[in-house]
Amino acid sequence: MKLRPKTDEHDIAVKVRHARRFLEEGNKVKVTIRFRGRELAHRDIGVQQCQRMAKECEDLCTVETTARMEGRQMFMILAPLARALRPPPRPRPPGEEELPEDEELHEPDDDDDDDDDDDDADIVGDEPASVPASDAPTGA
Repeated sequence: MKLRPKTDEHDIAVKVRHARRFLEEGNKVKVTIRFRGRELAHRDIGVQQCQRMAKECEDLCTVETTARMEGRQMFMILAPLARALRPPPRPRPPGEEELPEDEELHEPDDDDDDDDDDDDADIVGDEPASVPASDAPTGA
């Protein structure tokens, strides 16, 4: 999630929703605050934004790396909690059939494709005519 010190409240709320979705899926979230020009004098605003992101997602994550500066950017890493992960998909109802595990799902091989391979070689006339070297025309 990339933010700026002047990012508005609504935009931060959108970023928080996205971060929560990533954490629920089991992914880490890196919050980056980019500073430009005089904004570097107000690093406290960046720390507040990082703390707000952590507070809004505290039920789903832990702070893996606290907010720190690296050049003109401040970043913080949030890691998902094990219990915050979404549960696995629920089993199918008894009326629905599942495919056997040993059967592969693929289409049968057909020779009607338009590739340049010679997999239609059993059809007469598909093989390229080869000219013997002795019958080749010469430029005399």
